[in-house]
Amino acid sequence: MQPHGFAAVAALGARLTGRPVRVRLNRTQDLTMSGKRHGFHAQWRIGFDTEGRVQALDATLTADGGWSLDLSEPVVARALCHIDNTYWLPHARITGRIARTNKVSNTAFRGFGGPRACW
Repeated sequence: MQPHGFAAVAALGARLTGRPVRVRLNRTQDLTMSGKRHGFHAQWRIGFDTEGRVQALDATLTADGGWSLDLSEPVVARALCHIDNTYWLPHARITGRIARTNKVSNTAFRGFGGPRACW
């Protein structure tokens, strides 16, 4: 989860009291409530020629966005850009989706969707 939710709580408290407000989570709360990496579910079909070279890919990547959109769109966009990895795909149909679930809001980390696509 991005910090804007807690910033809004602190701003409201400051506005109502006329004094500065600090919101501090303990480590357990922070780890429990903070966004995690997007889990991905991939469905794919791949076609090869007679020499074993990849000729076609039909793939759907579905990211677990959690309860809010947060940075799910750029993470999925990056995954779609990296799905070909080191291969040349003469024929490709690739779809990216974001699933809303009853989990914490997932967010971006290092790699930003690229590792899940290359995997």
